[in-house]
Amino acid sequence: LFTLLLQVIVSGSFTIITFLQQSKKSSIDELFSSWYRARSYFEKLKHYSLTHLLNLSQYIKNNQESLTDSDSIIKIIKHFKTNIEADWITITDEEHRVIGNIFTNNPADSPGLKEIISSYSFTHPTNRFLYHEKKSGEKSLYLTTGALISGKERTKRIYFIYLIKNIDQAMVTTVSRELGVNLAFFAGNKYICSNKPDFELPGDAFLNTVLPVNTSTGRYNLLSRVISSDISEKLYLVVLKSTLEDAIYAGNLVKSFLLAFFITLSISTVLAISMTSYFTSPFARLQKWMEQYMKTGKLDELKIHTQDEIGFLTGTFHTMADTLIKEEALIKEQLEKISFLNKYNENILRNLQAGVLVVDSRGYIEYCNDFICRLLSSSTDEILSSEIHQFLTSYFKVSENAEVLKDLDIKQSIQIENIIFRKEEEENLKFIAKIIPLWISGQETKTLIVLEDITKTERFREKLVQAEKIAALGLLSAGMAHEINNPLGSILSHVQYLNTVEEDSEKLDSLKWIESETGRIADIIQRLLNFARSYNSEQEICSINRVVSEVSELLKLDFTRKRINVSKHLESKLPPVSLSSGSLKQVILNLFINSIQAVNSDGEIRISTRMLSDFVEFEIKDNGVGIHEEDINYIFDPFFTNKKSETGTGLGLSICYSIITKAGGEIQVQSTPKKGTSMKILLPVRVVNK
Repeated sequence: LFTLLLQVIVSGSFTIITFLQQSKKSSIDELFSSWYRARSYFEKLKHYSLTHLLNLSQYIKNNQESLTDSDSIIKIIKHFKTNIEADWITITDEEHRVIGNIFTNNPADSPGLKEIISSYSFTHPTNRFLYHEKKSGEKSLYLTTGALISGKERTKRIYFIYLIKNIDQAMVTTVSRELGVNLAFFAGNKYICSNKPDFELPGDAFLNTVLPVNTSTGRYNLLSRVISSDISEKLYLVVLKSTLEDAIYAGNLVKSFLLAFFITLSISTVLAISMTSYFTSPFARLQKWMEQYMKTGKLDELKIHTQDEIGFLTGTFHTMADTLIKEEALIKEQLEKISFLNKYNENILRNLQAGVLVVDSRGYIEYCNDFICRLLSSSTDEILSSEIHQFLTSYFKVSENAEVLKDLDIKQSIQIENIIFRKEEEENLKFIAKIIPLWISGQETKTLIVLEDITKTERFREKLVQAEKIAALGLLSAGMAHEINNPLGSILSHVQYLNTVEEDSEKLDSLKWIESETGRIADIIQRLLNFARSYNSEQEICSINRVVSEVSELLKLDFTRKRINVSKHLESKLPPVSLSSGSLKQVILNLFINSIQAVNSDGEIRISTRMLSDFVEFEIKDNGVGIHEEDINYIFDPFFTNKKSETGTGLGLSICYSIITKAGGEIQVQSTPKKGTSMKILLPVRVVNK
């Protein structure tokens, strides 16, 4: 019933709209036809005026003997006035001075068009619309047909004759009645005359389109088009058609439709109810049976004792429903498991502390986890749909072979080691990439790429190796110290004895040299013993800013001698660190000396301290010669040195490393050859109980 009602409404609405559009189109066509009829009327008027003027000119030429002055011309024209369709005939001399007016229809005052007609050339018979607006605001429109007429040869006088038709309200009203069309004339947007009360043109009436306008006598559709360009504003002929007739037609059409609609609706309702009751009664019982099943979840027996189509349909539907119920329960259980596994795997991949990429068969990335986004500081949308080779070469490199990532075959299971992630102004990260092809279905393959970050593992391994070296050095140094100290003590005793008994100056100089060098050996042994001793971080605390200030003051002379520019940026109110003042002074002094030796004259050293979470950071940065990349991993090894001077023992940084790590801190190095080195020390903060 609803469908039938909807069809009736749609079809009826479509019919009404079609009729209304057709009516509107017919109204517009009628408006255009009316405008062309009105224009044709004025074209005929111009043609008749021009014909009369040509006949008059020919008559004057045939009677040239009697054309001696203006009076003779007036007499000739009066002979013709009854045949001329003009309100008056004006004669002017060659100076455009009016010398006579002949009124053909109504006696009226001379139009006084001297200033208008004098600006146009009428040397040949011509029609023109002339527009005149007085200072008082009164507007006049004239259809003027003019021509030049010469006098006899002996007089050589020149006259102009004008047939003037006044286009006013009376004339327009007459034409409107004759044509059955409402007319109006406008000079631009200035109203001139009409058979209707004054009105204004809409702003877009100059687009040659049909527009609505309201007047004091009702609402009209108008068409405004240029009929003449004789005046500067252009002369517009406007035709109007009342919208009342269209409104009455539309109202009658709607009434007819509503009447037909209600009649059709009534008949359709009766038929629909009758047919529905006849065809749906068996299905109504089937519907009740289904509703009972939906409420209880049990399939009761459907009591339809018929062998027709309904009985067959019921048995079939019962069997299908039982099967569907069992399959539905199984599918729900499987969907819950799949959903759980999917969310579980998705959470694992998203939160996995390794980069995971899935690449389609064309080599474009279609999945990435959060680790990759955090690593690259990019959004998922920026990474997806990237070509895998271009993606890898843009962010990663392989230290041994730069072409490995560029020529990577994602169709084979391989593992690539020593992959470096390049980070600006930060330490590079080290990864292992595992390429695992996945067979999805048929010939379609995808590739799983896992990027495992082994940076911390490598750092831990390096620190472990370093600790083993230092432990071995401690054991070695402890044994060496005991073995070497005894002969050194004997040597120093004998040297001191010889210094007291020897009188030869040359031998005394040699003894002093032996004593000095033996002292150096003893100092090295003592440093080895200090290095081997265990360190108790709970013993002392100190202020790192105070130690930095004391060490820099101690080396002030060295800074001045090499003209080194030292800048300090020490954060105030730093908490104390878990290290003795002497040990910290030894570490910072060693780092200062390394920077002084690394920079040239007029070099720069920048010193800074700051708080980082539970650590205090000390950084010394210079613009010296720097350290080669292959040497950075060995600078903390005992006895390793890259100094060309023979005074370097290679124990300074090794001892510093031992002191800092035993205190629970960390040393970080960044260096670029020929640009400088940055050494950072991180020391834990000691909480002092009050």
